[in-house]
Amino acid sequence: MFSWRKLRSGFLIYSIPGQIRHIDNVADDNDDGNIKLFLDYYMLSEAEEIYSFIGSGLYKSDFPNYAAIIGGKVLKRINI
Repeated sequence: MFSWRKLRSGFLIYSIPGQIRHIDNVADDNDDGNIKLFLDYYMLSEAEEIYSFIGSGLYKSDFPNYAAIIGGKVLKRINI
């Protein structure tokens, strides 16, 4: 069972500064947007554990799934 309390107290969470965007919405000439996407992907692939929240109104992205595959990790989807 998922616990917000455990999330707050039991994990080290990194956040990369910058605007969150979908890869389809980053212009080819937007170096900052492309670098952030690459860093997000790389950081996820190197994480100890990768989680993806799913639920009503949330998009079920494969972005963390492919980062998990590249990093040899198991993606844990959490239904909220």
